[in-house]
Amino acid sequence: MEVYHLENDFLKMEVLNYGAIIKRLRLKINHGEDQELVVGLKNPEDYLNDTWFLGACLGPFAGRIQEDKILETSQATEASHDKAHHILLHGGDQSYAKQFWTMENIQSGPAASICLSYTQIVGTKHEALENKKTPLNAKSETDVYLKSHESTTIKTFVTYSLVNSELRIT
Repeated sequence: MEVYHLENDFLKMEVLNYGAIIKRLRLKINHGEDQELVVGLKNPEDYLNDTWFLGACLGPFAGRIQEDKILETSQATEASHDKAHHILLHGGDQSYAKQFWTMENIQSGPAASICLSYTQIVGTKHEALENKKTPLNAKSETDVYLKSHESTTIKTFVTYSLVNSELRIT
């Protein structure tokens, strides 16, 4: 797990490549004091087992997953009242916050920034094929063979920029 540090005259930030999580965001105050702006965990490795999604994290689902279906916003609002216990607030184990991201670039200075990317394959389905005959490359008659269906690759980017006393997320 990597920790990236950004700083300008007003803010200090630590970003993890795990989940693109903002581990720390601190506002610089007079006399060398800092004000914490994000509640995070002490050690980066602690995020691997974090079920509370501490630190600032992002994700595409925003509480719109219910029983393996992505809901439209109006459905999610309605469902949140009826079946709140079945909705995964941050997308569960498949959410952006539980994946390792790639650092694309990092810049220091007055407009410090970092860009991270995550590539995911969506639409992949595997179905087990019956092993009626033992193929030549099979190790035994009980080997399982998978047939893959068409999939799509999606690359998502997030950029955190420190501009004066603002954190901009794009």
